[in-house]
Amino acid sequence: MATTDLVTWFPTVNSTEPSSVTEPVIIHKAQRTFVACLFCLIGGVGLTGNSLVFIAVAMSRRLQTPTNVFVVSLSLSDFLTCLGLPFQAVAILSERGWPLAGGLCAMVGGSAMMSLTCGVVTLALIATNRFTLITRSKRTYTTLFSKKRNLIYVMISWLYPFLAFVVPQLVGFGRLGYDSYFKLCVWDTSDAHAHIYEILAAITIFIATTIITTSYVTIYIFIRLHVSVMKNHVDANRGGQSVKINQVTVAANSLNNTNNNDASAMETGTRGDRPRIKVTKREIDITKNLFYIVCFFFFCIIPYGFVLALTNLGVFTWYAGVMFVANSAVNPFIYASKHPVFKEVFMCMLTFRLSAIPEPLPWVQSLFRAVPEH
Repeated sequence: MATTDLVTWFPTVNSTEPSSVTEPVIIHKAQRTFVACLFCLIGGVGLTGNSLVFIAVAMSRRLQTPTNVFVVSLSLSDFLTCLGLPFQAVAILSERGWPLAGGLCAMVGGSAMMSLTCGVVTLALIATNRFTLITRSKRTYTTLFSKKRNLIYVMISWLYPFLAFVVPQLVGFGRLGYDSYFKLCVWDTSDAHAHIYEILAAITIFIATTIITTSYVTIYIFIRLHVSVMKNHVDANRGGQSVKINQVTVAANSLNNTNNNDASAMETGTRGDRPRIKVTKREIDITKNLFYIVCFFFFCIIPYGFVLALTNLGVFTWYAGVMFVANSAVNPFIYASKHPVFKEVFMCMLTFRLSAIPEPLPWVQSLFRAVPEH
């Protein structure tokens, strides 16, 4: 078997013995070369794009929001995924198993499982964040998603895959490294414990998908309902009291501080003295941007789900893997095209107009004072 047990972390001899695991039906060299090139291309684009996300957040204070803690964590998981793709290309191109140190393949496999699982969990956290922001009171949102709590959520999103997928295999319950069926650095699917991790991965994806879908469906229904309520209030008060609507608001200010407490509660989805919710067009745009990321993630992960459920799919296994990891390279482009603040900061960075960056941090200000802009 071409997988090295992690108890001997850095073996002195690479294992190249034939595996008893059934090989994919199509293993033509041209196919493997094409998939390897795709992995390298996605890796290069993803490393560049996600690096720009890190730099943008480090440059602009306006991007250092509680929600963007999750965005940075997602970009970090995408960055690590892309960092391992050139090594996966080496694994696919190799004729007789993993050609380098077995410990390196194990590290690549463990990192891939951590980063991909963390990405799924982070998308669920983002969906929950937007759900709470839009459908609950400001007090509830600031309590559940304070800066301290956000950091704890992010830590959990990284600790969970490490403790669930990596640590057990490090101590002997399974083996990380080269898998001769998929010809990738993941886990050894011929090991007796491999099915446990496949089931655990499927459960994780199912729970995260349920949370994401429920959150965004509820957000959509909430916005449609309260926009309809607003229109009714505007129509009812058109001849008398006016309602000013600047941007798209889900909950307007109280129409009459004395007599319209019930109407205000309807608009905000709250009762009594609980704080009213006001969601601006910017917040809705940001939510739509994050929803696009989720949609593309589902588009990429569905083929991979079939691979987990079925066998003997031949070269389709690799193309499903390509689609899965392509998600890690595309997210920065969604930020650049859809997220209003990220788009502005990216344009300033790429055109070297550092002085135009919104709310630049002191180190950025000193940088554009020291270096004349063209």
